[in-house]
Amino acid sequence: MHDALCGERKHSVKTHAEGIWRPDKQLTEVILAKGPHFKTVGKADSGGVLWLLPEETIYMVERGSMECWWEEGVPMSVQGAYATCLEGCGGLERYQVYAYLKRAGYILNRAPTFSDDGMSEPIRPHPDSPNIGQKRRKPRRKDG
Repeated sequence: MHDALCGERKHSVKTHAEGIWRPDKQLTEVILAKGPHFKTVGKADSGGVLWLLPEETIYMVERGSMECWWEEGVPMSVQGAYATCLEGCGGLERYQVYAYLKRAGYILNRAPTFSDDGMSEPIRPHPDSPNIGQKRRKPRRKDG
């Protein structure tokens, strides 16, 4: 495993993406977005800057789809991406689930309750939505 992590990573020119890790925001600012991955990862702000969440950053660096840099201009290694971003994505188990589902082809978004500690009020269904767990009544047929 040590040899695999120490090996040189290479990027295709057509899909070479670059980003800068912004520790104050706990996000990666994408400065060069190329390739098909950016259709399903990242969100642009009102100024048109594309930002990646910590789990998206690890995933992209791990696959070799993006080269991430520290603010000081030093390239970030895979180990550096894990060490820096893992806490921001909820820990190793959450990242492993994210990466597994992403590799399986799912398009993932963070839930609004991602950082809740479980002490907040539960999300209640909309009053007009059908009750979960109850059978729907069949409409009556009109005989005519």
